[in-house]
Amino acid sequence: MSRVPSGRLTSDELDALLRRPILGRLAVVRSDGYPSVVPVWLDWDGTAVWIVARARSSFVDDIRRDPRVCLSVVADDDPDRRAQVFGRAEIVGQPAALEGPTLDLARRMAARYEGDAGLAYIERSRDLERALIRLEPERIVSWGSPEWHERYANPTTESPVRQRLRGDP
Repeated sequence: MSRVPSGRLTSDELDALLRRPILGRLAVVRSDGYPSVVPVWLDWDGTAVWIVARARSSFVDDIRRDPRVCLSVVADDDPDRRAQVFGRAEIVGQPAALEGPTLDLARRMAARYEGDAGLAYIERSRDLERALIRLEPERIVSWGSPEWHERYANPTTESPVRQRLRGDP
């Protein structure tokens, strides 16, 4: 597979990373303004990240108040393979017991992350209210190698962010 010069993952590599059973770290903004990072199971459908959360989790309230989030995913077996997904999370529908498509999603995630024990957990707790969260990426930053990006390795290279702040295209 050819490497993108900056070390970013190709779209196929990113898709493969996000479909793995890797515990995501979801960063939210708390009501006091501090960031909070919570571990989450995730499901990537190729367009959006889905999370099934306990409806009364404080991070669900944080998302309702301020939907800006960042999800970090790092391959356990290759920490150079990682991604950050930035976007606005949306609580889809009202919190409810697991049923229909949300139950199917919860079962799929539980089987992928914990096998039979995960499926047993879902069955034991399916009457408890969950919130279905959808995160459509606005920006994804990824890395696939330990190599340095040109803007770090070459001090004369200006970052794209600084170029935009100056008004350059």
